[in-house]
Amino acid sequence: VESNQGETNQYSLAHDILHEVIYKTQTVEKRREKYVDISRTLIHNGYGEVDPVMVANFLLESDEKRLTLSPKVWADVLWNAGNMSQERGNIHRALKFLRLGEKLLNIDPSLWDRQQRVTYHLAFLKALYVNEEEQEAREFYEQLLQEYLEPHYQLEIKMIYIYCYAFNGEWENVLTLGKEILGLLGCKLSYRLGIWELIRTRILYSKKRVSRIMEVAPITDSRILKILEVLVAMFPAANRTDPKLFTLINLKLAFLSGKHGDSPYACIGYASFCYILYFVFKDYRRGNQLQEKTLELLHEPNHDSQRSIAYAMIGTFTYHWTHSLQET
Repeated sequence: VESNQGETNQYSLAHDILHEVIYKTQTVEKRREKYVDISRTLIHNGYGEVDPVMVANFLLESDEKRLTLSPKVWADVLWNAGNMSQERGNIHRALKFLRLGEKLLNIDPSLWDRQQRVTYHLAFLKALYVNEEEQEAREFYEQLLQEYLEPHYQLEIKMIYIYCYAFNGEWENVLTLGKEILGLLGCKLSYRLGIWELIRTRILYSKKRVSRIMEVAPITDSRILKILEVLVAMFPAANRTDPKLFTLINLKLAFLSGKHGDSPYACIGYASFCYILYFVFKDYRRGNQLQEKTLELLHEPNHDSQRSIAYAMIGTFTYHWTHSLQET
């Protein structure tokens, strides 16, 4: 194909077969260099943001020595591609992207602020565990705990790891780490079910308050939200391994949701107190009133992320006690 560019003629090969012949006659080293150039061109044209997975696929085949000259550009694309691949269920590809990104990040960590580095590290940690690289994940987890000693980073790292344990069904480890995280948050989970805890929680769920659940203001305290998140992470593990702890977690979720207000976890707290009203207080009327309000609240969009747990809780433990078999 001939085209005029200014005073000179430009020639290019248009046929796919000719392109393939030229490609196959090049050395591996030459191809890897060209992949870097292709990646740079794609990023220049906006594909690093629009389609980071496409760019990252070329980076995996590129000459890594050339990538080390601009590590931040490539690592940012690889991190986005890794997250996108995990969301799409391509966990093996995600690990490849994030592993290369981690390698580039370690060339000059000062190019990223400390929070960014932690975020990138945690994505890699999660990918390792999901891909069953458990030994490497454990070693990397311990390394991160030693490197990032600030309490808020310790909390972030442990929160990712508790979900890794849960993903793998390691229930005892979930509970052990969950109690450790709650300790960091200043929340003690006592194994004793005291009468005072039951009474003060029941007061929070009076008939009047239950009728106004839809109007409750959202929780703004980040510490309370994090405690609720940890309790919800521990919830299935306790159900599988420790019935007494399961009841205590139910009570704690119910108390915090009743006292502090609405949150993505509130319906789980309300469903938890339905369980206690039914099986501890034997108050089926109040339990059903709270249950109906909880089911109504579950249709609100800000409760969709934890909807399945609340439905499972109500459907498994309480709904059939006050509804006909046909409705359950």
